[in-house]
Amino acid sequence: MTGVGGTEPGSQGEGDILIVESEDAVTRLTLNRPERRNAFTIELYRALTRALEDANNDHMISAVVLTGSGSVFCAGTDLDDLCEATEAAIVEGGGFGWLKPPPRHVLENYWNGVLLIPDRRLVVGRLDGTIAGSAQLSKAPRNNEAQSFAGTITAAFVAPWARGHGLARSMILEVERLAREEFNLVVLNLDLRATQRAAISLYEGLNYRRWGTHPVYARVNGEIVPGHYYYKRLDEQA
Repeated sequence: MTGVGGTEPGSQGEGDILIVESEDAVTRLTLNRPERRNAFTIELYRALTRALEDANNDHMISAVVLTGSGSVFCAGTDLDDLCEATEAAIVEGGGFGWLKPPPRHVLENYWNGVLLIPDRRLVVGRLDGTIAGSAQLSKAPRNNEAQSFAGTITAAFVAPWARGHGLARSMILEVERLAREEFNLVVLNLDLRATQRAAISLYEGLNYRRWGTHPVYARVNGEIVPGHYYYKRLDEQA
């Protein structure tokens, strides 16, 4: 996962935010964000998950010690911010798939699941250090070799209170960077409701090309809403 906007760096390496030390039969994991009171971020969650899996698979390790740098072990989590931003976007009709906010545990399970999918990347937008939106980049399934050069942007949103600060554009540009540099993709695809005018303006301004319209794309509040389909070639000059 990576992030854009806000006051924190966009992305931190796992070695920076989680210190892993092994001695004898013990692995010591240290949450290393003392300036943020070791608050859980999505990056830290993923790093910790991998470290615990490594320790579990190492037959020489019999114990794991979890601690934190500084005077506080751990305070809070980015997951709460992400769920709150998602709920706000759903209520406002900002394009996330749900029409009304699900129970909080459902949202938490959803986001935890997103982080565990190997061929998906989550980009978050921060405003003053708080997660205020996100976008997801997905590769084609591994059995679909014919379309392995293409990826899909899904679930892109910005909470209503954070709009007007350029977060949406920054997140999509970061998705494009990941698509090119990490996944070696050539094409990005996306689809969205015809009523999402701000999103349509954003994507078309970034040279996404509309290639089709589905007249019966979604049902919102009992009304049928059309949807538009877009693509962008990343190997073409803007």
